[in-house]
Amino acid sequence: MRVSTRYFSSTALVLALASPAYADITADDAWMALRANMDAIGGELNVTKAQNGDSLTITDTTWAFDLPFDGGRIEIDMADTTFTENGDGTVTLSYPNPATYAVRVSPTDEEPFSATMDIAFENSAMSASGTPQDVTFDFAMDRMTMALTQIDFEDKEDAEIDMTGTLDAYKGQMRVEIGSQVHTSVWGETGPQDVKFTMNNTGGETPGSMEQSSGHESSRTEMTMVLPKGGMAFTNLAASLEQGMTLDIKATLTGYFNNQTMQANGQVVSQQDQRSDTYDIQVGLGRDGIKMVGDATGIDGTVTIPQVFPLPITYAAESAGGELSAPVSAGEAIQDASVVMNLTGVTLAETLWSMVDPNQALPRDPMTISLDLDAKVRNLIDWFNFTEVAKLDEADTPPAELHGLTLNGLKIDMVGATLTGEGQMAFDNSDMETFGGFPAPSGTVDLALQGGNALMDKLVEMGLLPEQQAMSARMMIGMFAKPDPEAGDDALQSTLEITPNGEVLANGMRIR
Repeated sequence: MRVSTRYFSSTALVLALASPAYADITADDAWMALRANMDAIGGELNVTKAQNGDSLTITDTTWAFDLPFDGGRIEIDMADTTFTENGDGTVTLSYPNPATYAVRVSPTDEEPFSATMDIAFENSAMSASGTPQDVTFDFAMDRMTMALTQIDFEDKEDAEIDMTGTLDAYKGQMRVEIGSQVHTSVWGETGPQDVKFTMNNTGGETPGSMEQSSGHESSRTEMTMVLPKGGMAFTNLAASLEQGMTLDIKATLTGYFNNQTMQANGQVVSQQDQRSDTYDIQVGLGRDGIKMVGDATGIDGTVTIPQVFPLPITYAAESAGGELSAPVSAGEAIQDASVVMNLTGVTLAETLWSMVDPNQALPRDPMTISLDLDAKVRNLIDWFNFTEVAKLDEADTPPAELHGLTLNGLKIDMVGATLTGEGQMAFDNSDMETFGGFPAPSGTVDLALQGGNALMDKLVEMGLLPEQQAMSARMMIGMFAKPDPEAGDDALQSTLEITPNGEVLANGMRIR
């Protein structure tokens, strides 16, 4: 995983190469725009500059960062870069081919490790244009090839690690606008990508290996960020957020795939193969909060764990997605948060069904699980002040207060039964005694279950649920639910209420 992070750090650097044309810039203007972007990101950047006529060469580039949570330090060595003025107000950027990048990580409480990667380009073109305070970098290449050439870590004599990757039809643009803040916008498009990673562990009592291949058919990524000119401190991003830092990322992949095989003592321990037609990711971060969205469509996969289950587990889903939004900054105001999850059209292979239900007593209809939840919270700490977060274990007070929950929708629809729900709860943070250290809730939740009794009957017939346990379950359900004739013959409804004085009621009957 550390190697994978290094790979993405290397490829992200390529986004810093090239551009449109508005006015005249010099080689030094192009370099200073790149430097302004890197300085705004933060860390310590050291380079050697050499001017030779119309060309500027940047060598000995090292970019170093202190890691959050007193995690240590990371240093990145970058390939040399040459900026050549074209005589028409534009600048060409060139790199060694292959270009070599290296990373050294020095964890606080662990042994250091390092890795080196070569990145080669085919038919690449990179240029810069614009004005000194507004520079656009354009880049395009037919193919980019990546290869891990060296890795050094503790006990490396017991492990063999290799990673290679290809990226075709790569093009994009980065614009750097320098003012009181640094505004950077990037877009990039690619064709097929394939990254392969292998690791063989020959030491210890259980030699093992892992092989992984992942990639996509095409992708488009867009990113905009506004950073303080003086640079970010990765140990306290909250300070940068207060200064106006924002980050927005949107990525769309088509034909995504991920295959992984793990072995121990020459035997397959697990094998996973997954693909999706589309895979969309969005991330937004600012003073007001963080938002993350992920959606995939056309999903199918297979999981094999021979020691646990004798047959491969094959599954498919029409779509799967989730959304999380939450405030990140401390303040007196109560702020909004939300969680949304959707899993629709889930099906399992008939080979799996036939083992559990050979007589097809249970419906095979596609399954759905969804949750839509809103919250009202008040943050007592800045969550991106990692120094402050690291002290939470020693704190006597909670880092945040929960003031409200709204269940906009809950749905679980599978094997012939459907559970739905909605409701709302308020929380009294001044009362931490009534519910044993949790803020006292008050409000109602309405639940409805259709097909529940029929499902239990079928499970008993199949021998999957003992009759005595089914009887106990029916008695328990009877305490909390009542028949709902208007919804059907096999329909139950329950209203759960918590009163301000701490009583818990089920359909008006007190149970606490």
